[in-house]
Amino acid sequence: RFKKYFSISMTNQKQTKIPEIKVDELLLTIDKIKWENGYEFSYNGTSYLLFLLTPAEHEQNESHEEAEYFASTGGTNGWDIYLLETLSTEKRRKKLFHEIAECNLRDQKFSNAEAHEIALQEEQNLFGKRN
Repeated sequence: RFKKYFSISMTNQKQTKIPEIKVDELLLTIDKIKWENGYEFSYNGTSYLLFLLTPAEHEQNESHEEAEYFASTGGTNGWDIYLLETLSTEKRRKKLFHEIAECNLRDQKFSNAEAHEIALQEEQNLFGKRN
């Protein structure tokens, strides 16, 4: 009798997803990046294309974000990341860390909002609070 109740109650419990971000591996990936327009790299089994925006291209961007990502337009199941080319090396690393982590969390089936919040927390743990 207890066994039957226990198995029923366990199936009704909501599964909690645990995010997986391999921080050391991600930082190593970022440190190997060539800061070139169209640079292709991979992290945790996903392909990425890096696009560097000039200040003029950035001005045309409606969101005016220094970094953004979109589903890949290159025919792969990956992500395109757009980054303002005039950012300092440290800001590039920080922004790219956030974008790659967020994309990876999306691949782990987290919603946009969840992925952003988790990536932001990891970014701030590593680089400090945003200004």
